[in-house]
Amino acid sequence: MNAYLSAALKRFVRMYVVPSRHNTMWEAWVREETRSEVDLIALVENPNTNFAQRKRAFLTLIAPDVRLLPFYWEYAPERGHYVHLSPPFLRFMKSMGNSSLLQYGASNLARYFAWAKQRSEKYREVCMTYNDLACLLLARFPYANPDNENLADLIEPWHYSALDSREGPYLVMDIVLRGDIHDELKLRVDRNMRTTLALHGEEYFDAIPYSELLVRYATAVKRFIDATHLEPVVMALATKILIKEQLAFLAATNYNKVRCLTEAQSKTLVALELIDNAMARALTLPHTHVPIA
Repeated sequence: MNAYLSAALKRFVRMYVVPSRHNTMWEAWVREETRSEVDLIALVENPNTNFAQRKRAFLTLIAPDVRLLPFYWEYAPERGHYVHLSPPFLRFMKSMGNSSLLQYGASNLARYFAWAKQRSEKYREVCMTYNDLACLLLARFPYANPDNENLADLIEPWHYSALDSREGPYLVMDIVLRGDIHDELKLRVDRNMRTTLALHGEEYFDAIPYSELLVRYATAVKRFIDATHLEPVVMALATKILIKEQLAFLAATNYNKVRCLTEAQSKTLVALELIDNAMARALTLPHTHVPIA
């Protein structure tokens, strides 16, 4: 990270995170013994601990690089400099209630994520961790929370390597298929995915051919539609909009290999007015046929 970004991050934390008068207390705790991730988690979870100290511990856990922290910390060599999802940390994040501390973490995670995107060292690893953390936090707060909107907009599924099984559209659909994330947040994430596919294509996907990316996205959409009850009474409005936009995007590619609908699904979607007959013909799998209305 360049000097400007490093200084900006430190200024932000100094101004808005923890007053400097807590430095002595914090340093005494850190120096008392060799502190680990488990110690940080225990400090965050202890309701009897000074809230400012708990915030410092939480920020240390989610910082993109602990060397950027404006307060004292001695990291353990086995953990390294960078944020990652160890089993204890993952259990801790999943077990946190909807507290003001978790809300505080969500707000700062969005800022950290933005800074991490501009890193060159360990860039992919940090972004992968933040993607996972963002998914955890998206499920914890109502859509009305603006921090969730920021996190949804920051998720970057296109930055995984070609060898990562969760790459590209698959990660987006993992989010879309989750029942604990608000439909409108899923819609935001998927729109970002489609925008990136349309505007940047291979540039963001390690030179994977654009046609292959479209096939992967079509496969992911099929998984979503197969898992959705295509009934007007059960479907949320955001789900209808999401399916309509996904299929319109695929139909507009005029690419034969993005067909992803069975004949029954096509007829149902036409009846729901989510696609028209021309789109149904373009997107129905080749072993089925939708008659012209």
